[in-house]
Parts: sequence; C-alpha cells; structure tokens
Amino acid sequence: LSSMATVPLDVMVAQIQQASQAGNKVSVWGTFLAQYRAGGLDAVAGFATRGFVFRCLHVSLTTVVIKTGTELVTDVLEKASSGDPKGRPAGV
Repeated sequence: LSSMATVPLDVMVAQIQQASQAGNKVSVWGTFLAQYRAGGLDAVAGFATRGFVFRCLHVSLTTVVIKTGTELVTDVLEKASSGDPKGRPAGV
C-alpha cells in the first residue's frame, strides 16, 4: 500500500533529481501541467505511475529484508546478552 500511495511523489522526486534538471528550480505543479498539456489525463496518469511494478517490487522486497534482518539481529543480540551461546536464559 505504501508504494501505491507514494508512486506519484516518487516519480516527481526522480524527475526533479534528474541530471538534466541539476541546478534548475523545478515546480511539481508545473511538471504535471506540462504533462497534461502534452497528452491530457492519460499522459499525467502514465507519468505519475511510471515504474509502478518495479516500485512495488522494491518496497515489498525491502520490507521482507528489513523484517527478516531485524529478527536475525534481535536473536543474535538476545543470545549474546543471555551469556549462553545456545541462547538459553541466564540461570536456567
């Protein structure tokens, strides 16, 4: 859901950060208006959702990696703090 909600903003940020725009002041509203003038609502929709599948895939994979990595790191830290290399609580 987060990738679907932020795709238009992500595309706009990518547009603003392009090397060809370096040093230029780029207006978000102006960019959308230019797209509308170039091809109407279809052009705006196509522009705002460019790379949607890849963005969703990126967000999904990042979420999986972060969740799995967090569990692994937490397990290692808990084992280290228990004093037992097998992960048993101290005093057991």
